[in-house]
Amino acid sequence: MLRQPLRKRQSMLFTFMEFEGVPWHNNDAERAMRKGVLHRKISGGRRTWSGAGVFEVLLSIYETSKIRGERFMEMLKEKFEIPPNERSRNTSAS
Repeated sequence: MLRQPLRKRQSMLFTFMEFEGVPWHNNDAERAMRKGVLHRKISGGRRTWSGAGVFEVLLSIYETSKIRGERFMEMLKEKFEIPPNERSRNTSAS
């Protein structure tokens, strides 16, 4: 029951003992996923799989920007390769 899955992952179980800076728990990953889970519960789920995929990418970029201490919108523009001249352009209708 539990023996086989543990045996398959035996080489990964004690990674934290081999490499400095690797935590023994996955609390950080669990916390990072929590926002997505809460959003899904509050909104009643996703309407499409592609919408869920887009949300996951945006949430991942947001969480990464927080960890790196960078601005989310700048990181997002960089990720989607929006040229610098487009970044500063006013988007309001004239």
